[in-house]
Amino acid sequence: MKKLVFLLLFLTLSCGKSTIQETEEAIDVALSHLSEQECDKAIKVLEGIGRQNDNAVYLTTLASAYACRANFNMVSFITDDIPRLNTTAAGMLTSLATLSLSAETTTDSQTYLDIQTSVSILGTTPTQAERNEKFGARKAGDLGIQMVIMNIVGLGKFLRYYGNASATGVKGAGGATSKCFMNYTYAAAQSARAVGSVGSCTGNTLGHADLTTNKRKCEGLMLITNIIDTLPNIDLSNVDSFENISDLSAIVEDFKDIVVTVDSNLTTLMETTSVSSCETLLNGSATERNNMELIYAALLEHYFL
Repeated sequence: MKKLVFLLLFLTLSCGKSTIQETEEAIDVALSHLSEQECDKAIKVLEGIGRQNDNAVYLTTLASAYACRANFNMVSFITDDIPRLNTTAAGMLTSLATLSLSAETTTDSQTYLDIQTSVSILGTTPTQAERNEKFGARKAGDLGIQMVIMNIVGLGKFLRYYGNASATGVKGAGGATSKCFMNYTYAAAQSARAVGSVGSCTGNTLGHADLTTNKRKCEGLMLITNIIDTLPNIDLSNVDSFENISDLSAIVEDFKDIVVTVDSNLTTLMETTSVSSCETLLNGSATERNNMELIYAALLEHYFL
């Protein structure tokens, strides 16, 4: 009798689905939901089996589900938004604020948070070099392309809201009273802000009322550093519709050089791609908090007008 019970138990357990099978089935079901724009159902299915951070297809599908809930549509992005991208350093950031999903009226709206979640899922492995090593060139390339797109969308939202920009991307011309991204208290940041053309940001106390936490400051910078890290390390040469995105590669690399030229100590933040890692840096160091001010003053106030 005991042998029979043991045999039945063994057969029952051996018939259970493996993690791989469960993940593959969840992905298939989620893709069916996404084809019908059933974003929440896709998220529920994929999150229901627990995050599968070693499965690139799972990560791209889950990131797509959150992007879906944020009303992102790849066809619209390709046909409507990519042609709007300005591929000059002077116009790139302004053009991002005019993208079709950039308009935001509240802090931490659900659509903004969903894009941030999509970015964090894709950035589970934080750099493109590490993604290449972990997942191989093809799957890592898919992750990288999606990472760049989601960061472009997220950065457009961030610039439009915290830059208080108009529908045409003019900083300080939106519905709020702010004229700069943040208030500048660090002397070096004040000096960097005051040099050259800064658009509406003509003083040190004209910052956006909601851009005060380390987390939000990090979110903005990490949207930029993720593009800097990923875009030069993926191949878009065979995708004609992504030509404008490919052309941004040299610009974003120049952005890093511009910042580091201002102060070489800014390298650490400019090479960080994780919001949580960035927060840890800022929470633990007054120097890095000052460095964050300096980056915003030297980069965003001068290249987003």
